Amino acid sequence: MQDHSHSLPGEGIAGVVLGMSQKEVRAVLGNPSEMSTESFDDGTDWVSLDFEKDGLSCGFSSDEDYVLDLIRVEHLDMQLFKQKIEGLSFEETVALFEANGEQPDGLPVEQTDDEGRTILTCDFDGVSVWFMNDALCMVQIAPRWRDDDTQIFPHRTGSS
Repeated sequence: MQDHSHSLPGEGIAGVVLGMSQKEVRAVLGNPSEMSTESFDDGTDWVSLDFEKDGLSCGFSSDEDYVLDLIRVEHLDMQLFKQKIEGLSFEETVALFEANGEQPDGLPVEQTDDEGRTILTCDFDGVSVWFMNDALCMVQIAPRWRDDDTQIFPHRTGSS
């Protein structure tokens, strides 16, 4: 199991950094427990590598030449800003982000998942946090944005 104590918004977690290739992610995490692909009406293809033992799912979009552009973390020991965050309330999570210089990118959004559960999501630059029953249940790490069209990848395949 990977160490989840070094996770940062817009960068990565457990030695996996946004912008890595699938091969580089596999070199860090090993073979995924599941791999899936999905094609969307807009022509975008999506590849997902799930690492169940680590509580991670890594996403690769054809829009970004299939480099890692989304990390979903659902792990009991997940940490952010070197603090355990699993189960924090919405207010506690926002306070943690603000204490680390991060402000929400807008108002939280309430939605219903496929199983009829109410989920509250809140976006920050480089990370989305998900809550169920006012307890943090998932974090999604994505690249930060330089401008409306340009994502910032901390690692690109072939870069030093």
